[in-house]
Parts: sequence; C-alpha cells; structure tokens
Amino acid sequence: MQAISMRILTLSTHEVPCGIATYNQSLMGALRNRGATVEVHPFDSGYLQTDSEEEMVRFLSRFIERARGFDAIIIQHEHGLLHGKFTHKVGQKMLSILLTGIATIRKPTVVIFHSEPIPTNTKRFLSKKRIIEARIKRRINRSPRLMAAVHGREGRKRYLEYGLRDEKVWQIEHPFPEIDPLPAAPDASGTLALTIFGFVSDYKGYAEAISALEELPDNFRLCVAGGAHPNDPGNKMYERLVDLQHKGPLAGRIKVTGWLSDGELRAVMEETAIVLACYHHTGPLASGAVTWGIGFGRPVIASDTGTFRRIQEEAQCFELVPPNNPEALKQSILRLAGDKELRQKLVKNGFALAERHSWNHFAADLIKKFESLDR
Repeated sequence: MQAISMRILTLSTHEVPCGIATYNQSLMGALRNRGATVEVHPFDSGYLQTDSEEEMVRFLSRFIERARGFDAIIIQHEHGLLHGKFTHKVGQKMLSILLTGIATIRKPTVVIFHSEPIPTNTKRFLSKKRIIEARIKRRINRSPRLMAAVHGREGRKRYLEYGLRDEKVWQIEHPFPEIDPLPAAPDASGTLALTIFGFVSDYKGYAEAISALEELPDNFRLCVAGGAHPNDPGNKMYERLVDLQHKGPLAGRIKVTGWLSDGELRAVMEETAIVLACYHHTGPLASGAVTWGIGFGRPVIASDTGTFRRIQEEAQCFELVPPNNPEALKQSILRLAGDKELRQKLVKNGFALAERHSWNHFAADLIKKFESLDR
C-alpha cells in the first residue's frame, strides 16, 4: 500500500469551531501533502444532537459501509463526541459498536484517543458497563489491523493501566503547525497581554489566572482567546469572564474574543506577550492551543502536569508552575516578563520542538503505521 495511492477516511467533527475538527483538518492536509487521498465522514448535528440511540447506530453503520471503499481509517475519539446528548455509558456502547464494525471490514485503522480512558467503577461482575468495557478492550487488543494512538507518555501509561496491550498503544506527540515567528513581544514596561487559548473550561486555570491578574501591575491584561464550547453553552466560568470584562476591579483588563479564525488568531498572538497553559491535572492528554503559541514564537507558562512535563523534559520550552497555585503563577509571569534572555531561550527551544514534531512528520509516521498494519 503506497502513500501516493492510499485512500484514507477519517471520522471526526468537521468545519465547526472544535479543537478535534481543527486537529483533523491539519492532519488531512499533511497526509494530502504526502500524496494520500483523504476524506472525512463528519460527526454532524444529526448525530451529536439526536435523541435516538438508534439514529446514532445508523450513523456509525453508514460510516463502516463507506469505509469499505478505503485503504485505511482514522478515528478521532473524544468521549463527548461519541455520546452526543447522552451519558458516557452510551458513548461506550457506541465505541463498542464502532470497533466491532472496524474489526469486521479488516481495514488498517488508527484510533486517536484525545482524552484519558474513563474506567467503569461498578463492582457488579455482570453489569452492562463492565461487559461493554471488556468488549472495547478485546476489540482493540485482538484486532490485528487496529491501533490506539495516544498523546504523550502519561497518556500511554493510562491506556496500559486501562487494559490495552503494550503493542497496541502507539505513543504520539501533538503535532505542531509550521513555525511562523512573530516580532518579539514588548518588555515589562509596556502593556503585556497574557493569553489563554481555546474553548473556556475550568481545567485551563482561569480562576488562577484571574487571581494572579488581581495581584499583577495594571499594565498586565488577560486575553481569553476563545469562547464557550458549543456543547457547553451555559459554562459558568465563561459567563464569569464575560462579566469581568466590564464589571469589578478588573474591568478593562480582561478581554474575551470568542472563537477565532486563523487570521484572527494570528492577530491576537501578535499582541500576546506570554501564553498561559496553567492547566489542572484533569486536563487533556495534549494541548493544541499550546502548539500555536510555540509556533508563533511566544513563551509559554505551563502547569507541571503530565500534559506538559514530558515535553519539558525533551525541549525545555516552558516555564513550569505548580497547578492550582495563583501565587506561583504570578511570580512566574513577573519573572518571565522581566527576563528577555529567558523568553528568547524558551522560544528557540520551542521552535526546535515544533520542527521535530510537525504535522508532516506525523503524517509520514502514520502512513508507515498503516503500512505495517496492512501486512
């Protein structure tokens, strides 16, 4: 199976404000650059908003039938995508049905898991949850043409603990966009924008950033470069951030942009001095938002969690702080804002990391993985 003639079908959200859709779009572009033909079978509102499990099953059946005409398959897995309006239990049921169909058509398949597994906590031996979970693990472990891809060392560890076999878990890194260095941000004497990117979620440390901003000099601003997730429109933190733009002691020092296009993202990054990734331990296995910060040449303050620790060991491209610690975050911001040499070092190291883990490199590795699964 040569890359130049490989036909790949992806299952993902598509052309919507969603990090998974952005990830999949970047991957499709890189695969096409290597000569592959790539199409997407999108999770649409008919699946994500339906009140019928039967319609969800029909959607997955249509995907499997379409996949028969392709050489290889990519599944972008996120718990919330598969369960739609329902609970995680339904999402597990849909994953089991999906993997059963994949095993039946025997196509080389990589499932990219963007979040940690959520093990069943019931102790009832014959519970439906335990049976479905066992079926999911069995499908992955016993299907010779199926591989799980997970971001980072910590992610791989979690899926091995979950029960997947060692040879079935492929550790990958979240790919980086092509570097696009922007002019250096101003020193501490000017207005300094601290930017948190992506959908607003509590795990990104907004509460800590707000507390730190209250103790920082008035020339520091917080830019929330994103909006509420479409599946979480009533997010309390998002509502709080919107209110803080105009009310209280931080009025005028916080800006909420909403979802950004690529052009708008670049414009926001031009004004950004430091990217904040003060995530909690409950954060995802990888952060696409951080890859943009590094690619544009902005220093990043990241939490010392599994999401970022392994990257730091490889590249030394972050200023690490303990999670859930506003005082440590404040001190780190002041230190980085006042140390030009440190900022330059982090940016240089970040560029080197981005070049090692580009989308094109990932696409090449993925094609090799498909070829190995097809033997």
